[in-house]
Amino acid sequence: MVDEFRTQGSSAPERTNHRAKNDPDGYDSARVVPVLEFVGDRPFAWVDDQVGRRDAATLAARHDCLALRTNPRRGLEDSQVERLLSWA
Repeated sequence: MVDEFRTQGSSAPERTNHRAKNDPDGYDSARVVPVLEFVGDRPFAWVDDQVGRRDAATLAARHDCLALRTNPRRGLEDSQVERLLSWA
């Protein structure tokens, strides 16, 4: 399940999570594969306000990775920093 944020009846732009529907690697976001190519076999943490739940779960299942979804209005919270530090 991927979060979608929409505003109706306002002048604010509509924001949705665009899926890379034909991605042969099975990821929703087109950003995942380039990141994986960069990190190679190294463990990594991904902190992002746009990483989808399905991508985060797939990354955690396939790689030594911690994927944290942040709230774009609040940013990185103390509990997430603690989780990052304990994971590292």
